[in-house]
Amino acid sequence: MKDTLPEPSRRESLSVAERLWNAWRWYLTVRSDDLIRRILNRGLLGVMAVLVCITLLTVSIDLIRGENNFGTVISVGFLLLSIVIIWSLRRGAMLGIALLIGVLIIINALSFTPESYIQPTVIHVLFILPAIITALFIRPLLGFVAAIAQALTLAVALAIQGVATPEIIAFFLPALTNLVGVIAPIVIGARVFHSTIHHLAKTNQQLDARVAERTNELQRVMGLREQDITAAVHDINNRMTVVRAEIDELLLDSSDAGVAPQVVAVADQRISSALNSVSALVDDLRTAVLLDNQALQLRLGPLSLPNLARKVVAQLSTQATLTQCVLSLDLPDHLPLIAGDEHKIERVLINLVGNALKYTRQMPVGQRVVQVQLAASQGSVLTTIADTGPGLDASALAMLGQPFARFSSSRGTEGMGLGVYISRGIVEHHGGWMRYASDGPGRGTSVDVWLPAYASGSG
Repeated sequence: MKDTLPEPSRRESLSVAERLWNAWRWYLTVRSDDLIRRILNRGLLGVMAVLVCITLLTVSIDLIRGENNFGTVISVGFLLLSIVIIWSLRRGAMLGIALLIGVLIIINALSFTPESYIQPTVIHVLFILPAIITALFIRPLLGFVAAIAQALTLAVALAIQGVATPEIIAFFLPALTNLVGVIAPIVIGARVFHSTIHHLAKTNQQLDARVAERTNELQRVMGLREQDITAAVHDINNRMTVVRAEIDELLLDSSDAGVAPQVVAVADQRISSALNSVSALVDDLRTAVLLDNQALQLRLGPLSLPNLARKVVAQLSTQATLTQCVLSLDLPDHLPLIAGDEHKIERVLINLVGNALKYTRQMPVGQRVVQVQLAASQGSVLTTIADTGPGLDASALAMLGQPFARFSSSRGTEGMGLGVYISRGIVEHHGGWMRYASDGPGRGTSVDVWLPAYASGSG
C-alpha cells in the first residue's frame, strides 16, 4: 500500500563539495555577541583566506624553482602569523585585525627594493592593502592613518638601506599624497558600508526587543491558558468522580430492585465506556496545551512495546468486535526495549489504533481490517498501524496532525481532532518520529511510529 519510508536517522554520505562548504562555514564562524564585529570579522576571514592562498602559491613556486630568498622567509613567517590572526578573528577580537595591518605594513617595506618604487614613485597595490583593511574593518577614517603609516614605514626602510635623505623626501611626499588620494574614495565607501551595518544592527536589536516582548506576552497568555485548562480538567475529573459514585449507587439499587444482572452489567459497561471517553478527551486537551507550551514532562524508563501493544489491543478488542472489524497484532520474537513513558506511549497507541478502528467501520462489513505490526529498526522499534478505511488524499495528509483538524471522512465520528496532534508531539518528545501514508481515497491509511531503543542512562 505504501513505499518504505526513509528513517531520519539514516544519514547519506556527504559529497566532497558539501564537506568543503561545511568546512568553509565553520571557518567563517565568529564567536561574538556583537553583530557588527561578527560581520566585519567574517569579511576579514575571507580576506585572510585569499592572502594565505596567494602566499602558499608564492612559497610553492619558490620551492619548485629552488629559490630560498628573503621573500620566501617573509612569506613563511606570514603563514605562521596567519594562524594567530585567524584564531583571534574567529574569537571576535580586534587583535587579529591590528596584527594583520601591522604585519602587512612591515612586509611591504621589507619585500620591495628601493628601485621598484622610488624612481619614479610607484604605488604598488599591496601598499594600499593595509589602509583598505583598516578603513573597511576597523574605522573608515583610520584608513588615512594606515596610509600615512605605510608611507612612513617605506621611508624608514629606504633610510635603513642607505638611500640619501633628499631622495627619501622626494619619494615620501608624492607617495604619501598618492596613498591618501587612492584611499580617499575607499574611505567614503567604507563610511557608507559602516553606516549601513550600524543601521541594520540597530534595526535587528529593535526587532529582537519586539520579538522578546511579544514572546513574553505570548508565554504569559499561554501560561494563563494552561492554568485555566488545568483547573477545568481538575473540576471535570472531580465531577466525573461524583457521577461515577452516583451511578454505582444507582446500579446497586437497580440490582436490589430486581433488575436482571445482565442488564445492569450492560449499562455499567456503557456508562464506563462513556466516562472513559470523556476522561480521554479531557486528558488529550490538557496534553495539547502542554505540548503548545513546551511543558510536557516525560518519565522515561525501559519499556516493552510488545507488552504495551498487547494491552492496548486487548482494551480495544471489544470496540473492534462491536464494529465487526478484524484487529490483529503481529509481533516478532525479539524486540529491544524502548526508552518511554508508559502512560504517554499507551495514549499514543490507543489514539492511533482507535482512529484506525473508528474510520475503518465506515467500510462495508468484511472489509474492515486493522493490523498492528511491530518490527526492529536500526536497533529500535518501528510500529506500523495499517487499516482498510476510507484513506486520505494528498491535501488531507498535509493537514494531518494539526490541532482540531477534521476531514470529510470524519463525518459521523466523535473527537476534537487532537489525537494525531498529541500523538506526534509525544513521539517527538521521546526522540522518535511518526509518519502517515495513504495511496488515496478508498485505499486505506497507515501510520509508522519509530521510537528509539532504551540505553543505560536514558531516564
